[in-house]
Amino acid sequence: MFYKEDLRIVAAAIMYNGTIYTGKRHANIMQAIWDELGDLVYINQESQGFIDNNGAFWNRFQACAIAHRAGQTHKHGCNITSEDLW
Repeated sequence: MFYKEDLRIVAAAIMYNGTIYTGKRHANIMQAIWDELGDLVYINQESQGFIDNNGAFWNRFQACAIAHRAGQTHKHGCNITSEDLW
């Protein structure tokens, strides 16, 4: 994958029904979604990711590559978690 060198991961994110919800941890974002929409909302692993400094959503694998390239983590080729970043 090719990413611009100035990209950095800035927040955990979940994309649900076309809306991007952000926060420090995925668990906190899920709770906020459930509080807003009801606790029967199912949030799958594929909808969890991160946003970059331009506001673009990336899945966990893509975000790992961006964070690794930006020097935010030494992990690469992984499904990154927010705990890996902050």
